[in-house]
Amino acid sequence: TSTRGFTFKPATINDTLELTRQMLGRGLQDFERVGQHPILSLALYIHEDDSYLIYGPDGSLFGAYGVSPDNSFWVQMTNIVKDKPRTWVRFGLALMKHIKRPYLWTTIDIENTQLIKLVRFLGFKVLRVFPDGPDNVYSIEIVRLWQETTQHKQ
Repeated sequence: TSTRGFTFKPATINDTLELTRQMLGRGLQDFERVGQHPILSLALYIHEDDSYLIYGPDGSLFGAYGVSPDNSFWVQMTNIVKDKPRTWVRFGLALMKHIKRPYLWTTIDIENTQLIKLVRFLGFKVLRVFPDGPDNVYSIEIVRLWQETTQHKQ
């Protein structure tokens, strides 16, 4: 499917290596910070969650996301977002339009200020701050709720 010039394709375990090769260094560091192996963890997430690869308007791989049965979600972006900051915001808007869940929640490293700014722009609210991972680095837990709108015919 396509939203705002972005194309979403269901992800498979076979996509894991290509995604990790192109991922932002920050995303790879987040796996290390919590003691997870990026390739193995992404393979598990892609296998267990409703996961998609996201291609930009020019056909380049922009990232991937997945949503678990309890509506927790993850997003990994590729290095291309560094070169296209405006497209990065459009990426976030397209992502929110593509996900069809009543709510989403996740955690973000408190030092990842760019991502925190983006998710707040996208309508997420901070629930709490807590120590996370083996080094007790602080993370924030965020949530976004969608309101159902119904149209009444008169």
